Amino acid sequence: MGIEDDCVHLVIATRPSISISELLQHPKGKSSYGLFRYEPKFRLRYPNGSFWSPGKFYRSVGDVDLETVRNYVRKQDHRHRTLTM
Repeated sequence: MGIEDDCVHLVIATRPSISISELLQHPKGKSSYGLFRYEPKFRLRYPNGSFWSPGKFYRSVGDVDLETVRNYVRKQDHRHRTLTM
C-alpha cells in the first residue's frame, strides 16, 4: 500500500471472476466503517457516511513484473517519504 495526499495505491491479487467494483467495495467499506467508529466526529464532515469518492483506477500487471509494481507503489507512499526525510 502507498498513501498520497489524495489517493491510495494498493497491490491486490484476486481471481479474474471478481469485478473491480466488487473488489474495491471491501477495503473502501471496511476502512470507512473503521474510521467512523474510531472517530465519530467524522460524521459531521461526512454526514451521509461516504468517506471515499466513487472513483477508481486499476491496471493489470500482465506486461510488467510484480516487483516493479510493488516498487512503484512503495515510492508513492507519502508516509514513507515523511519518515525518511
